Amino acid sequence: MAQFDTNGLDALILDMEEIEEIDDDTMLEMLTAGGEVIREAHVEEIQSTFDTKTGKLMGSPKVFPKFKGGSRYVLVYPEGAHHTYRARVSSYVKMNWGRAGQLKSKGGGNQTATNSEVGFVQEFGGHGNDATQWMRKANEKHADEAVDAEYAVFDAWHRKHNL
Repeated sequence: MAQFDTNGLDALILDMEEIEEIDDDTMLEMLTAGGEVIREAHVEEIQSTFDTKTGKLMGSPKVFPKFKGGSRYVLVYPEGAHHTYRARVSSYVKMNWGRAGQLKSKGGGNQTATNSEVGFVQEFGGHGNDATQWMRKANEKHADEAVDAEYAVFDAWHRKHNL
């Protein structure tokens, strides 16, 4: 006759209930610790991949902890203004029925490129640049370190509550 043994099942259920009790601040602290590791990985990858002229992209990755709709997460991406450029002016003819058309201009002026835009173009390519996939490479290289940093916060929480 078959026998079903449940040794350890009660402990597993208890552990899962304990994890549910983690407060939002501790959860965001865990995610932020992992996000900081990934931020440092992004800076390291920027240094090794690109010739930095101004260093604006290198110093721009930031960690943004979020709590929205019951979900906790962090975003890590470059932030801030990168450079200013003069945008193209497009001209067109505005037609006046019965008269000659008027030449009008639209656009132009100074535009600011953000570090997010520059990072996106460097990641996926565009504007004559090849895709370098620098964010993906950094994330993959340092994924285990990010998990270790998150686990360190989780373990500290565990020890604090004598679990």
